[in-house]
Amino acid sequence: MIVCNILSVLFSVVVLRKSLKKQISIAVIGLIVFDIAYVFPLLVEIFLGTANIGYYGFRLAFNDLTTQILFMFYIFVVNLIFLAYNRKLGNRKKKISMSKTNIFYVIKEYRRRLHRGYFWWITCIVLMLLPIFVWLMSPNPLVYFSSIGNIVLHPENYGKDIIEYQNSFVKFALIFGFIGVILYKLYDDNNKIYRAIIRWISIVFITILNGKRTFVAFLLIILLMIDFFTIENKKKIYRKTVLTALVIGTYFAIYANITGKINYSNSVYSMVSEYFFKSNSVKVAIYSILHPSELKILDYPLQTIIYDVFFFIPRSVWNNKPMPYPDYYSSAVNGFKTFTYIGWDFQTDIHAEFISNFSYLGFIITPVFLVWIARKSDKSEYGIIKILGAILIALLQVFEYSDMYKVIMVLWFILTLGENSGLTLKKNDMEGRHK
Repeated sequence: MIVCNILSVLFSVVVLRKSLKKQISIAVIGLIVFDIAYVFPLLVEIFLGTANIGYYGFRLAFNDLTTQILFMFYIFVVNLIFLAYNRKLGNRKKKISMSKTNIFYVIKEYRRRLHRGYFWWITCIVLMLLPIFVWLMSPNPLVYFSSIGNIVLHPENYGKDIIEYQNSFVKFALIFGFIGVILYKLYDDNNKIYRAIIRWISIVFITILNGKRTFVAFLLIILLMIDFFTIENKKKIYRKTVLTALVIGTYFAIYANITGKINYSNSVYSMVSEYFFKSNSVKVAIYSILHPSELKILDYPLQTIIYDVFFFIPRSVWNNKPMPYPDYYSSAVNGFKTFTYIGWDFQTDIHAEFISNFSYLGFIITPVFLVWIARKSDKSEYGIIKILGAILIALLQVFEYSDMYKVIMVLWFILTLGENSGLTLKKNDMEGRHK
């Protein structure tokens, strides 16, 4: 297994170096995310060994040689497909030029536009303060400080008024606060300390109200991506990347300890592997198609793809509507032979989901789909499509298909379809379109 890890890491490093010598595209961003989330864990395992995670599905996948070999093959396929696309963009110096087709230029242009007048500044502040206002107006504000995630994980312990408030006002306040923090980050072109403090106050209240890990990590990664696109000093980027990783890691550890999920991990390394090594979910998915009698995730092909496409149809109308992929994955990893609803115990991603739905065809369909998103975004004349495409190709590989994720996905598809159909807004109606 160590040999598989070494070969995967070496091949990925070679491909990434070749890709970085080409034009920096959204596909390169996707490849970097893939290497960090799926290949870097293999490097860690070379030195520390495979983590000892007590769940049934992980034990099976980690100890199967065929699974390890197929995962190595999958890494090779993903890298080759991304490299083939990047090579088509032509050779270019590693240094990024500020051409109007470049996403770096798009972000800077958006920042310039946001500074026109006070409208955007006031809008950002109002949106960021909304979660705080909603917290103050809640039936019992102090209940949110009792335990992280308790309202979400154990709603049966709270009154009807608190649950209804959580599912209505809090839910919308979180979305608007999320958007406000991102807009304010774009507005803050000088990285002022007082603006950072305001953002972090809003983030703290978003964390308290939301009570889950993914939403907050989602937000912090987007903020880091904005820095990646706008800060030219590489040392600052490295520092911010390390700081973001530490903040997310610390929050996940505290969350796991408070909710009791840490009890299934034998060590800190096992907990880190369970939460952050995305390679684990892909190995489980591969094992499930190799040995469906021992580990069965889905009942039939395309089961959760159907949900992903038609998620908006109410269950009251569609009685047999499939569940989201994390529900099936969590059930299988916990050792249930048939689907048993236990909630989302684990983070999943597009790689694991597509392999579970398309079987071996998922080895090709997944990277091709990601490159297709990158290609459509790179070719777009609209800055908003480029930004959403970059965010999408990163988040698809890190998080499951959550509500916020759906908003970004649907918006990207609508804007892209509109542009390709000639139905987009006029030139001056959408910020970010290039002349």
